[in-house]
Amino acid sequence: MYHSNKSTALWIATLISVLLTVLILFFIFFNSAQDGSASSQYSRLFTQWINQRLEILPFPLHFHEHFIRKLAHFTEFALLGLSVMLTLRTVFAARSFSLPLLFCFGVAALDELSQFFSAGRTPKLTDVCIDLCGSITGVLIGTMLLWIAKKMRYVLNRKRN
Repeated sequence: MYHSNKSTALWIATLISVLLTVLILFFIFFNSAQDGSASSQYSRLFTQWINQRLEILPFPLHFHEHFIRKLAHFTEFALLGLSVMLTLRTVFAARSFSLPLLFCFGVAALDELSQFFSAGRTPKLTDVCIDLCGSITGVLIGTMLLWIAKKMRYVLNRKRN
């Protein structure tokens, strides 16, 4: 019975990590396909939304659109790094740190290259660097979460025995 539950849990984790990776990839390339004016308008609206939420703070905090755009690059690639690392771990039992980073670097390069074909957009090497930093962060977070889960399983198994 335990083996069946473990297999089901692994299958569900694999499915979730693969779907999450596909959704993040879609999100990244969908946003890159937007023309320059649409992308700027979306960033402007999102920045305004963030800044309105920050008005409740007792101290002044205001973000500029440029910062929000770069933070979005970092965040979406941190999520991609995390999901790719989990996908490679569950599907292929790959424990490599470099494979998810290589994949994310390829996505970042293709993402920026695709902006050649979007009106009003220009690819930037700095965005690839920001994307790679986000990917490294995501892979590190995933590695830490798996390490914590492993330690928790160890402690729970010791308590059972």
